Amino acid sequence: MDRITVFTMTMPPQQTLQNGQARTKHKEVDVGRNARFEP
Repeated sequence: MDRITVFTMTMPPQQTLQNGQARTKHKEVDVGRNARFEP
């Protein structure tokens, strides 16, 4: 976890934003799948 935080702090802002958007997209997809599978 420490290395990840160091990398995110060292990364340029553009890459950090892209990673954040990708993570949110994955989370949204997971939530959608869970909602669909729920009765």
